[in-house]
Amino acid sequence: MENRERKKQIAKLKNDYLILRELVIAYKNAMEYNQSLDSQEKEAENIKEKENTKVKKLVLTKKFYGKDLVVG
Repeated sequence: MENRERKKQIAKLKNDYLILRELVIAYKNAMEYNQSLDSQEKEAENIKEKENTKVKKLVLTKKFYGKDLVVG
């Protein structure tokens, strides 16, 4: 009797271990996926910032002799 009960307990522990292992693997994959989404989002923001910056060129049509020229 004790032998059968012991075998049942071992089988139950084995099944629990396999289920837990699968859950841990799924959790790890989910974490990696979230990190990849975050990194893609940051890259998209960096690209967006680069696209939004505009450079204006100052073209003077007449001669300028003043000292207080501010370009911004």
